[in-house]
Amino acid sequence: MGVALNDWEGIYLFEDDLIFELGSESTCVTNLFNKTMPLIRYRFDDILVPVNVQNPRMPFRVVSESIGRSQELITFDTGNGDERKFRTVFFDDGVDLSGVKRIQFEKRDFETLAVHVTLVESSELLNLSGDICSTNKLDKIRSSIRQHLDDNGLDNVRLEVFEAIEGDRPEARIVKDGKKEKLVR
Repeated sequence: MGVALNDWEGIYLFEDDLIFELGSESTCVTNLFNKTMPLIRYRFDDILVPVNVQNPRMPFRVVSESIGRSQELITFDTGNGDERKFRTVFFDDGVDLSGVKRIQFEKRDFETLAVHVTLVESSELLNLSGDICSTNKLDKIRSSIRQHLDDNGLDNVRLEVFEAIEGDRPEARIVKDGKKEKLVR
């Protein structure tokens, strides 16, 4: 799809047999050389930004590298100079996520993990997790994640757990981009 080396200006996209559509929230790639299948467009969440290069090394468009990639691998400093990497899927083991509708892990810096949790309605919460209110459930999630971090040598990581209310819209941070709305951090 493209090539880049360490000292190059960015990624050169091979657009001889592929069409890249660079969007503000995603990228679409259409494969033109598959003779047995109809044209198929692939969408991925990487946001590629065109770069203007004075003397290009190849006759292809250049984009900046890996912007907007959504990763499941989180790296934290252990506090003694080492780094510990783990995937968010590992929270599925040992963390009771019953009654959780959505969860998002956000690494704010090398010492802070923010967790945004959307819970099911209160009537369902009691049936699914046995918790009467969202505060109890959030406390249990916070305790479970804290234990998981401590067990993995990350007791120095600051943990922040927030309830993200379904349908809440921080109006000042919502911007219209064409027909779509997006949240700006």
